Amino acid sequence: MNQRMIRGLALALCSLLLSACSHSNNKPTPTNQYQWPSPAELGFNLNAEQVIQAQYGEQQVLLPLALEVNQTQLVVIGFSNWGTRVFSLEWNGKDLASEAIQLPNITLPPPSEVLNDIFLALWPAESLAPMLQAKSWTLHDSAQRREIIQADGKPVMTIDYHQAKATGGWLKVYNHQRNFQYQLNTIAWDQS
Repeated sequence: MNQRMIRGLALALCSLLLSACSHSNNKPTPTNQYQWPSPAELGFNLNAEQVIQAQYGEQQVLLPLALEVNQTQLVVIGFSNWGTRVFSLEWNGKDLASEAIQLPNITLPPPSEVLNDIFLALWPAESLAPMLQAKSWTLHDSAQRREIIQADGKPVMTIDYHQAKATGGWLKVYNHQRNFQYQLNTIAWDQS
């Protein structure tokens, strides 16, 4: 990635954060209406650093992420390029807690959509069965691609993998329902 591009984005995001004056803080919400799997169902503990590169129409966003999963919780933290926390999500298998800074001209997706995407991209197919059945979706897996399809045959999401669970790898998500795409570039991946 070009250093000028990174510095330019960092300055732009810094300006946005400095001009932001509101802060959203959601208390833990008991919910499993989405039939999400538990953190333990990932099958291993994980500490990963990734950079999300998202395209929303003409707007492109780069956002560093930290993902931590252990037997009892999943934590996702999004940072600005200079290290300021922009949002965080915590899921313990029962309660979802989220916190986000409201940025002008940038709309972050709801926490439930972020978690849906994380589960659909990373969790084993068998642990997703209740979630998929609740929505009448099916999952087709291959070595380099995962496709989620609605009951009527329309695609929900396509995920392409290139060594996604390794440093230097990536995964690309095409969300057909929300009409956007993004790529997660893995900077560090430590699983145990």
